[in-house]
Amino acid sequence: MRNPLKIFAFLCVMLLCVPSLAHGKKKPVKEPAPEWTHSSVPGYVISSAVGGDEQDAKERCFRNIQSEILNSVAVNISSTSTFTSESYSEGDITTTRQAYQDNIKTVAARLPFLTGLTTANADVWMEQVEGGWRCFMKYPFSRFDQEELVNQFLAYDKEKSDRLDSLKRTLATFTNIDKISAYIAEVETLNTYFFDETRKSEAEGLKRQFREAADRIAVTPVSNEPGLFVYHLTLDGRNMTSSLVPVTRCDTVEHIDFKDGGDGLYSLAYSTQYCLPTDENNITMTYNFKYKKVKYIIHFNLSKQ
Repeated sequence: MRNPLKIFAFLCVMLLCVPSLAHGKKKPVKEPAPEWTHSSVPGYVISSAVGGDEQDAKERCFRNIQSEILNSVAVNISSTSTFTSESYSEGDITTTRQAYQDNIKTVAARLPFLTGLTTANADVWMEQVEGGWRCFMKYPFSRFDQEELVNQFLAYDKEKSDRLDSLKRTLATFTNIDKISAYIAEVETLNTYFFDETRKSEAEGLKRQFREAADRIAVTPVSNEPGLFVYHLTLDGRNMTSSLVPVTRCDTVEHIDFKDGGDGLYSLAYSTQYCLPTDENNITMTYNFKYKKVKYIIHFNLSKQ
């Protein structure tokens, strides 16, 4: 027979262990959700999102925050912008306004003062749900913050409009042919930025005008004597400059010297030593500009020498 004292001691030890084992099986108490997760708080943008893991849920939630902030900026701008008046004159106003706001959001999302939003400024609460995690985020965004973003956006937008106006003035005053391609490229960049049809149309028209200006470049003779041809490159009556050297061809002249005399004055010097008066004496000069090939034939008559 077993010793009754040993059995009693064993039972006492087991009774002492039971509470400890029971305590070890208890699940930790879940932290209650903050009140703001299910309500609106003045001066904050609150959103939630579900993701496969904690990081994914947080990133999705932050994108929602960014979208709401962008939307508030776009709505504010579209309600005060002067560029919308013409767009609303025809068609469905609601559809047009929404498309306009979407365009603003697309542009604004790329701007520095809106890409600077960071989760470091947000309050975050996470909970595990079936299939992943849910993130709740509270981001500080007051009326003052909204107005500041709107003002920054409008200031940036004004720079673009002012540059378009400056390029319009440049169209009538520029004197360097080589810059036409740079002007056109800048207008194209502005056209990509503009989110309203009014300025897009203006940019398209200006681009077309620069291309048409290239078509009007001409060679204007200053003097033409056998052995020396002096000329200007001109556009609408004003002298133009270019770093481009023209291509020349002549069957009766072996060597032709091109000279840039400065101030838009150019010359071709050549020898007529081996030319005959009975020959068809002429030099074909060609400028291969990017948007225009300008060809000019220089005739020199030796019979008058």
